Amino acid sequence: MQNMMIYSTDWYGSRTFRMLPITQDCPFNEALYDTTTKVLAIISKEHKEKPQMLPKLNYTGMTTAVYGGTNPEHGSISVGGSYSPEERVIMDTYFEYFIDDLKDIKAFINLFAINTSHPILNILIEDDEE
Repeated sequence: MQNMMIYSTDWYGSRTFRMLPITQDCPFNEALYDTTTKVLAIISKEHKEKPQMLPKLNYTGMTTAVYGGTNPEHGSISVGGSYSPEERVIMDTYFEYFIDDLKDIKAFINLFAINTSHPILNILIEDDEE
C-alpha cells in the first residue's frame, strides 16, 4: 500500500517533512509532520459536510465592519471595537487525522511511504531522544 512520497519542507520556520500521494488509489491528500507539537497531521480524500461560520458578504462582495455595540450572532459586547457579521454555511471539509504517538507515526510512514530512508526522517529520531 506504499502510495505516498516523503519530501522535506519548512513549516513555520522549522525543517520538517510532508507526504504526498503518488497514486490515484491513495486515501490521503497530504500528511505533514509538525515539529513543534510532534504531531503528524493527515488530510484524507474523504470529505463530509460541516457547518462553518464565515464572514457575511454584502452586495459588493465585501464584509461590513460594525463598530461598538453587541454582536447579534454571538451576544458579545464590543466597546469601541469592531466585528464582522458572520453567517453559517454548510461546506465540504476533508477528514483530518492527528497522530501524536511516535511509534504510530513511524508505523504510518512505513505503511504508506515509498521512500522511508529519506534523510529528513532523522527529525523523528531527534524527537524520540528528547
